[in-house]
Amino acid sequence: MAHIDYFFSTLSPYAYLAGTRMEDVADKHGATVTYKPVDVMGLFGRTGGTPPKARNPNRQELVHSFMSAVWAEEKDIAQDEVVKDKLSAAGFDPSLADSGLLAGAETFAANLEEAVSRGVFGSPFYITDKDQRFWGQDRIEDLDLHLAGKL
Repeated sequence: MAHIDYFFSTLSPYAYLAGTRMEDVADKHGATVTYKPVDVMGLFGRTGGTPPKARNPNRQELVHSFMSAVWAEEKDIAQDEVVKDKLSAAGFDPSLADSGLLAGAETFAANLEEAVSRGVFGSPFYITDKDQRFWGQDRIEDLDLHLAGKL
């Protein structure tokens, strides 16, 4: 069975624009997905990327709910009530927000280390079990073709 490690940041408009297309591709091919949220600002600093504020201006269910909160609803996802509302809307017990925060922070930090060591330099970034790498929401079709054995 194919597998995809999905490195993303809720601060990435491109991860938001990807929507659920990667999940649709994974379902189509029976692939499993591991979601790996990363600190994209930390990632940029470690991989030579340019943070959004320094760029030229011309230049997913729970996961996507958080991205939508940031990019479409102008909500502060650092606020407990926003987190609890998103958990509840996605069918989770909102009290999850009250437990395991240290473990979550440790996982978040570990995801950044893994991302850097595996060559991730932006969000969204997809790595298959065959170590094929696809960067950007505009490469989901290539991911689909790869999983189909056509690329």
